[in-house]
Amino acid sequence: MAPLFCADKHPHPNHQSLHTPSILEVAPALTPPYSYPTGDCEPSRQDCIMDHHALTSLLRRDTTSGSTALTLRLLQTLRKQLRADQTLSSRILDQLVSELSAIRPSMVVLANVLHRWQHRLADCPTAELYAQALNSLDQLESCLKSASTRLQTQARQLVHPGMTLLLHSRSSAISQLLIELAADNIAFDVILTQSLPGREGALLAQELQAAGIPCQRIHDAQLMLFMEQADLCLSGCDAWLSDGYFINKCGTALQALAARQCNIPFWVLADSFKESPLQHTAFPLEILPGEGDMTISRIAFEPIPTSWASGRITEHGLQSA
Repeated sequence: MAPLFCADKHPHPNHQSLHTPSILEVAPALTPPYSYPTGDCEPSRQDCIMDHHALTSLLRRDTTSGSTALTLRLLQTLRKQLRADQTLSSRILDQLVSELSAIRPSMVVLANVLHRWQHRLADCPTAELYAQALNSLDQLESCLKSASTRLQTQARQLVHPGMTLLLHSRSSAISQLLIELAADNIAFDVILTQSLPGREGALLAQELQAAGIPCQRIHDAQLMLFMEQADLCLSGCDAWLSDGYFINKCGTALQALAARQCNIPFWVLADSFKESPLQHTAFPLEILPGEGDMTISRIAFEPIPTSWASGRITEHGLQSA
């Protein structure tokens, strides 16, 4: 199923390499909805029957979940609100999809799923829109869960007993994969970073340790120091771009470079829902809410060349770089 992503498909006129200031200069230019607002106030929408504030707050406040997990939460919340309201119009649907898909622009799966929902309902008669909207949400949730499950099945073949895995950030697919492996009595160790600026590593450590998986937490700056202890690196992915880059949390590029330097396999879990027609020079990089020292950059995502990875894992199999 081809992803639907309403975005400018033309490449940036000045294609530049990863290590130039232009990649980071996009961040300060981002204004709402690309940057997270510090307040919770939403403009009033008298024609919107659903709790718009609850939907937007869900996306803005959760800065630690992976993109697939957050999208599934949104679909479940949308379904709950639709069932409570039992009414919907094409105008409200279009407005909702437009606004929700723009709140977390670095998480492509969110926009892809919302636009698929919109596309499926484009020619739906008004009298059938409510029922079809609920049915489509159910189908999309099932498709997304299925893709994630098959993705994890493909990734299992890379993890062997006794391995040490080095992880950065927090991917729901990787977390579920490792928890299932532990439940199947496959023993392995995990080294995971703090994952600044969002500190997702702490939450991932809690999830894995609760499943009885040994974890050693390190600072992001210690990636190279600990890489030689690893047998395998797994990485999540927020967007798989059209020009040989993928998007993930900041620090992933350092993980990939350290793995490359130490000859450690580095595989990226990216199902078809993560695909985007954008190029990395035109891709919006989100900024996390500020806290503490406001002079420290809080850009949350970065582009990484796919050539730095050993390959990509999709729901259809392993693809070498």
